[in-house]
Amino acid sequence: MVDKAAQANTGIDVSTDVEEEPSESPTPSEPPPQDDTSAPVKLKTLSIHAEEETGKLVLAISIDDLPEGATAIRLPSGEILQIDTRLNSLELSISRKDINEAGELVLVALNKENKPMGSYVIDLSDVSWQSGTSNGRTGFGSMDSWMAAGVLVIGGGITTTFIVLRKKKR
Repeated sequence: MVDKAAQANTGIDVSTDVEEEPSESPTPSEPPPQDDTSAPVKLKTLSIHAEEETGKLVLAISIDDLPEGATAIRLPSGEILQIDTRLNSLELSISRKDINEAGELVLVALNKENKPMGSYVIDLSDVSWQSGTSNGRTGFGSMDSWMAAGVLVIGGGITTTFIVLRKKKR
């Protein structure tokens, strides 16, 4: 309430009502925008697979995890990928040189003027592609092992057929 005596003496309208401004807290699916020098935000991948022919790792991220207004992503190699906002995800094709020593891919979100909006990191340290296999399995799970097993099975089948045919001829 305004004190009428104070208002009359000073001629200044004093209001004690305080309006609170709504706080702008980011939603969990939308990390806060950052400048390029702040700590990177961790991103989760929607999918990861290795392209055996090219030796590249293809991963998909949700564009909803990027800051509002981001129109492009800069890879560590300097390559800039435009974001198609009509899609829900962005597919990245990266090589081993794009991943730092800690096994992380660091991306920079860019606005329309290609100014940095924040750094984002994807942890790829546990991805099997780092160790040279595309599906994370070693030993019997690798493609070479499956091919060797197939050759052995076919060879065993042919040998068995010859033995059975020789016994029938006698």
